[in-house]
Amino acid sequence: MLQFNSVTAKNIITLEQAVSLGNQLPVSTPSDIEEIFIEFLGLDVADGNASIDTIANYKSQVKLYLQWCIDTSTNPLLATKKDIQEYRAYLVKQNYKPATIALKINVVRRFYDGAIEHGVVTNNPVKNIKAPIERVAPASSVRYLELEQLKALLKLTEGKSQKLRRDRVIIGLMALHGLRTIEVVRLNFGDIREQGERKFITVSAKRSQRVLKLRSDFSQWLLDYLATKKVLANKTPIITSLSGNNLGQRLTRNGLRRIVNGYLERAGLRDCSTDGIKLSNHALRHTFATQVYASTKDLRLVQEALGHANPQTTAKYAHVVDGVSAADCIEF
Repeated sequence: MLQFNSVTAKNIITLEQAVSLGNQLPVSTPSDIEEIFIEFLGLDVADGNASIDTIANYKSQVKLYLQWCIDTSTNPLLATKKDIQEYRAYLVKQNYKPATIALKINVVRRFYDGAIEHGVVTNNPVKNIKAPIERVAPASSVRYLELEQLKALLKLTEGKSQKLRRDRVIIGLMALHGLRTIEVVRLNFGDIREQGERKFITVSAKRSQRVLKLRSDFSQWLLDYLATKKVLANKTPIITSLSGNNLGQRLTRNGLRRIVNGYLERAGLRDCSTDGIKLSNHALRHTFATQVYASTKDLRLVQEALGHANPQTTAKYAHVVDGVSAADCIEF
């Protein structure tokens, strides 16, 4: 296969396909654009420290865009602002949420940034292109469990088998400590430390780390689970697969989602939201944040525990719990 030495990804578009689009392509360009883009990601994204997951996600989003270019006979090298607007319209028709569209558009923008840096194109057609406006109040996206529902969920993980102990730790990390799915699967044994009788974990996010003190009851759950493991080194993943060819390997995000969603289903909680949308694993993180704020009324505490950079992201939990209307504050 001839390499498309411009804008393409391997096995997605060839030089012959690009020429068939009917546009003249530049001839003095670097090697395969996927390699260009990966190099750009490694040097530019996250200040040169992009994670494997970030790079994989960016590549996936670029391939989606390039496939759209093939399907619509659009030469990505000569794409215009109008082309990008049409791509955005396509994403809207696919029923992607505004936040998801914003991510996809931003990745394509970074894609063209890399192409400009390598002399493949001279302008970025995604400049000034924005995602559709989110017309849903932030608080309405918060789906969480009441305390009794959380207790019922944890009840399902009681037992001495390795699987039950692992699953109890998973739910405890998310619902009792506020970890994201990706943060749970990335945890290593070396992230646990002790200070006196208390245990802490270091949680690594995209651009920061935070240290969380573990609940005493959860600390015992964690010890019980770790006791089932044969090898514990600093880089040993805490949450591992217990099935098939992946036995002992780090659990994937999809694997974790299936586990949590399975428990929500068994507890009869998947369909308990008032808006008809099924609860998912992320509802556990929402549960943590909502219940902590309800107990403390301290948004700063919630923000630090969740690892939010922007306090406005955390503020939605106050709206959920307080439900105060500005109009109600006016007294006659």
